[in-house]
Amino acid sequence: ERPGAPRGPVPGDAPGATGRVARVDSAQRMSDDPDAHAAIEADQRPLGTIRLGLIATPGVAHDLARDLASKLPEALRGDTSSAVAWEVPLVADAFAADARLSGVDMIDRARERMQREGWHLAICVTDLPLRNGRRPVIADASAMHGVALLSLPALGAARLRQRALETILALLDGLMAE
Repeated sequence: ERPGAPRGPVPGDAPGATGRVARVDSAQRMSDDPDAHAAIEADQRPLGTIRLGLIATPGVAHDLARDLASKLPEALRGDTSSAVAWEVPLVADAFAADARLSGVDMIDRARERMQREGWHLAICVTDLPLRNGRRPVIADASAMHGVALLSLPALGAARLRQRALETILALLDGLMAE
């Protein structure tokens, strides 16, 4: 399979979904190298870097997010064009532990942090339960802003790291599709 080619369907994908396509702000120049186009066609080096910031609740969520931050670049490299490199910086931020904030407020705070840090995308990993009425919510996202929120308690304790990784990859599909 050619690098960057759409992948086949994955369980849980919508019918007809073809996979992840890396997109960044087209106004931001990804490379100053005049030979970049030829190098990309030859599949020799990355054209640019997408910075996916992880913002985690201090403590257990931050520990899990540290593990995810080390695994995500390789997982994403396998699903996107080799023309794109991934950086996944991690920060702990107390807003992710503030039970007084709604999911929308957390997304707004994560967006502010994303902009301050110069990231392209951000995912806030919290150990707070999120709810829509009485129903637990695993994640919420704003594709328009490039920000998502992941609630670890909604994933359950079994295979938490793997489920969190899979959920983040699915969230990124949505964030980059916009």
